[in-house]
Formats: sequence, C-alpha cells, structure tokens
Amino acid sequence: MKMKSNQSRGWRLNNPCCIRRGAKWVGLSAEQKDKDFCTFVSPFYGFRAAIIIICKTYYEQRRVTIRQIIERWAPAMENHTKSYVDHVSRSVGLGADVFLPCPKRETKKLWASVIWAIALHENGYVPNGTEGVINSAFDLIFPS
Repeated sequence: MKMKSNQSRGWRLNNPCCIRRGAKWVGLSAEQKDKDFCTFVSPFYGFRAAIIIICKTYYEQRRVTIRQIIERWAPAMENHTKSYVDHVSRSVGLGADVFLPCPKRETKKLWASVIWAIALHENGYVPNGTEGVINSAFDLIFPS
C-alpha cells in the first residue's frame, strides 16, 4: 500500500486504527510526523499494534463486547461513541453487547473484522488488500 497525500490521516501515518502516541511499538517510524498519533513504517505494524491493544490488552481487561471495546478505544469526550459502536456492530454483523470469543487463530475472522471495521470508521475507507495485512498481523500475534 503506497501512501498518497490525499489519504486520510490514519493511512498517511500507516496507523489505520489511529493509535495515539505514547508506547514504543515495534515498527514505529524514526520520524513521528504527527503530534497526536503514531507513525508506523507500514500499515502492517499499525495493525499489529491495534491487534495487541484490542485483542490482547482489552480482552484481558474484560472488555469483550463491541460496545466495551469502542467505549475504551474512542471515548465520548473525543468521539461520537454511540455512532462508532453502531457502525462497528453493523460492519461485524453482531450486536454491540454480544460477548466476543477469546481471540485466537480459530476466531481470527471475527476479530479481524472488528479491526477492519475500526479502520473503516477511523478513515472512511479501507483499501483493497487490507484484509490480508490484518490477517498477517493477527497470525504474528496469535500463531498456531
């Protein structure tokens, strides 16, 4: 995926899920181009970080519904969280309060669809080929 100047902020920063700066993620670019959000060397590393946050950290903190995930990911003080929850729920095809199964290889399709829906909501679009990048990042975090 090649960056273009007319791309959304998340895609320009190779940070499709719009992770805020702070942690020293693997794959951070040497040049951090944005004062608020991380810049990664490729979308793969942006998705890798999002998968760790959402599928590992949030799950371990018992945030296991789409509503719980999005309320933490996009708090109401910064976002219209209700519409975000509704959008991700519709994209994934699950109710906002349905408990998601433990993230692992067998549930990759579901969790990858959550990550994809977050990237879609954050940017307004998801380029072709993104599913493969998400799946590769997921496989790295949850190997067989």
